[in-house]
Amino acid sequence: MARSRFAVSFISTIVAAGTVGALLASPTSATQFASPGGVNAGRQTLQEVDASEAEKERFAAQADTGPQSLRDQKSLLVSAYSKENGGLGTYYDHAGGKFVIRRPRAGLGSSLPLGRVMQGGVDASTVSSKSTKAEVDGAIARLTERTWSPGAAQYSYGFYYHAKEDVVKVTTNAPSEVMKPLLDRFPGLISYRYDANAARRSRTQDPQPHRGGAHIEGIQSGNMCTSGFTFRSSTGRYMVTAGHCYSFNEGVMSPNGYSGWGRVVSRPSFPAYDMEALGGSAYGSVIYVGNQTGTTILVGGAGTVAEGGVFCESGAWSAEVCGREVVSTVARWCDTYGCTPGLLLLTSSGSGAWDGDSGGPVYNYAGGKVYIRGMIVAASGLDTYAEKWTSIQGQFSATIATS
Repeated sequence: MARSRFAVSFISTIVAAGTVGALLASPTSATQFASPGGVNAGRQTLQEVDASEAEKERFAAQADTGPQSLRDQKSLLVSAYSKENGGLGTYYDHAGGKFVIRRPRAGLGSSLPLGRVMQGGVDASTVSSKSTKAEVDGAIARLTERTWSPGAAQYSYGFYYHAKEDVVKVTTNAPSEVMKPLLDRFPGLISYRYDANAARRSRTQDPQPHRGGAHIEGIQSGNMCTSGFTFRSSTGRYMVTAGHCYSFNEGVMSPNGYSGWGRVVSRPSFPAYDMEALGGSAYGSVIYVGNQTGTTILVGGAGTVAEGGVFCESGAWSAEVCGREVVSTVARWCDTYGCTPGLLLLTSSGSGAWDGDSGGPVYNYAGGKVYIRGMIVAASGLDTYAEKWTSIQGQFSATIATS
């Protein structure tokens, strides 16, 4: 969530300012920079949300993996095998030290062999689910549509299939009476947790060339978010942040006007894509890590992600949090603006993202540098939702800036 300096929530701010800026590209086309036009996608149909997720998955399939730990390499292999054969999802079994594939109870994907499997030299195992793929997909579809109960669409929902727990996990600010019809329809399949603070999520005096992981503020809206990382396109260098933070063409600065960050020059169709590009200033190839003061480190590249991978997050408010495990690569966040599909879901026993962390980078360390994997857009409790690097790369025809 983007926090206003006047303690006004992003929800009230965007209602007032949402028509000021223009969105640029449809979810199925490359984004053009600094070209006005387009509209907010608003409330999408289920088919439109599914299409946006499919496009993000295509972007991921076509991208370089980037440097990976041995565990992350294994996670990509097992995840690909599961998807190709109709598995519901994968997870890492910390006690057993191996990856596990969740097989549907019946129907599509149920022919996956139970027990030990070897895939690309990776020792994994397959266990059965209590649900079919059609049942899991049905629960995801109903949550996306948000029509199961009067008033359901006025609340926020983060949800994904959790392969280890074999449930569709939902965190929401919707009260129990709103959720009851959905829980009754999918008994035992949906795990529901109430969180009054479930919302889309904003270091302080950062000079030019600007860095990722820094505190930024909208000149018109006052919304506070976090800068992500620098990318290159055919037209120049840009800094990415979350798309719900600022309107198209809005100016952005450091808090208290310390340094100008340029303005929003590109914003793909929101909410299908929760990302936007800042242009018109100088942007470096480093991000802030460490505590809320922060130290800087060079970005070495970017790459793909699979379930079971472990990464770090860097938000201007929560600072750096590592040991964040990817539970889903196709999580969805739906609220009054519509649905953002194809997100990373990261969680751990530590801390999730805070208000104001939106736009912050998700990354791993390798060889004294960091490698970008995504960007924070929402959070609930210990769960962080993030746009994948590959989705940003695909929408902006981008390459990560490393120098």
